[in-house]
Amino acid sequence: MQLDNKNYRIEYIDILRAFGIILMIMGHVGFGTRFDHFIHAFHMPLFFIISGMFFTFKPDYNNFRSFISRKFKTLIVPYIIFGALHYILWLIDNWRKVNYLSPLIHLLFINTNGLPIAGALWFLTAIFFTQFIYYVLVRFIGNKIFMNLIIIILALTGSYITFELPWALRASMTGLVLYHAGYLATKYKDSSKIIHKILNLNLIETLSAGILFTFMIFANGYINLRLSIYAQNG
Repeated sequence: MQLDNKNYRIEYIDILRAFGIILMIMGHVGFGTRFDHFIHAFHMPLFFIISGMFFTFKPDYNNFRSFISRKFKTLIVPYIIFGALHYILWLIDNWRKVNYLSPLIHLLFINTNGLPIAGALWFLTAIFFTQFIYYVLVRFIGNKIFMNLIIIILALTGSYITFELPWALRASMTGLVLYHAGYLATKYKDSSKIIHKILNLNLIETLSAGILFTFMIFANGYINLRLSIYAQNG
């Protein structure tokens, strides 16, 4: 799987991204609680997994600086620009309200809550910090077992703590294990064969898998990566 080749496109990755984006839009439009329950089990985690599949690492400092600079420009800068735009629109619509700083504080520190139209921006900071933390772990933790243990501990911490962290850091911590899974999927020697088999399931197999996963989703309880709700603590 030549994921590090910028000129090489993998069709099923593009399809998965498009599928996830469509579900994200439908989720924000609102199709009822059951639909919300169904898509939140996988549609946002899917983006973390796909991002991990494209992670590349070079140990030199210049590459680290380039990596962080690129991610800052593509994730944090849009977060700041669109967050500021939404805040201005909120001020125009709520100019008579006394506390003008409250939505801004929410935007900057409390996972974009308080500005309804800016709610989707949480993902930008979440994936940025996931990628940053993951790069640091790969750079400084040489032992794979130790690295896996740290990722699991961070993911569980993000899943179980009950207080909010700024810039969607709880989602970042939980997203680490998803990001790591995506990265490992590309390194497994038989991963392309497994993916090929999945993509070539017949109609009966596809329907059976869909019914099974749907049953598991509703049996497990509600999951929401942004709000750090994972059935067991929701």
